[in-house]
Amino acid sequence: GFIYLTNYHNEGAAFSMLSGARWLFVALCIIFVVVVMYVLATDIIKGKIARWSAVMVLAGAVGNCIDRILNGYVVDMFVFEFVDFAVFNVADIYITCGAAASLSICLKAVIEEGTNDECIVFAPFFTEYRVFVENAGAKLVVLPSDESTLLPDFSALERAITESEVESFISFATLCTSLRACS
Repeated sequence: GFIYLTNYHNEGAAFSMLSGARWLFVALCIIFVVVVMYVLATDIIKGKIARWSAVMVLAGAVGNCIDRILNGYVVDMFVFEFVDFAVFNVADIYITCGAAASLSICLKAVIEEGTNDECIVFAPFFTEYRVFVENAGAKLVVLPSDESTLLPDFSALERAITESEVESFISFATLCTSLRACS
């Protein structure tokens, strides 16, 4: 088989992290709902795909929040048989698909076409984003993390960053600051 159903009560977030932090997750969800509703209502997020991406993440977060309020846990039910992965539910699918679409949109907005832009990530985190980065026209550069602590190897980052990437960071930071000032 490809996938089977189970009944798992997850008291944490993804991969059962922060188990038992029910009210923290409920509070974060309420804050997230307010923020997303505000950015949608004020047209801060433009474009149909970007807006639908936000709505998908919002729907998934609200679905999981309802479970947390009513049950004290999220009911996860899908298990892949062909890979060792976390048990998940329909709300998680919405969150993942919405976040993936948002990531793709953000990368396309930041990466300059026709250049040799790179997107630097630390293993084991975010290496699955290769498809998004390459579709946006850039190259994914995976840097190591300390295997015991999973902390990024900042000396590897220092060696990987070129002068043009430093300029890109500065330009991107300036852009973000300008956007905040304009909002």
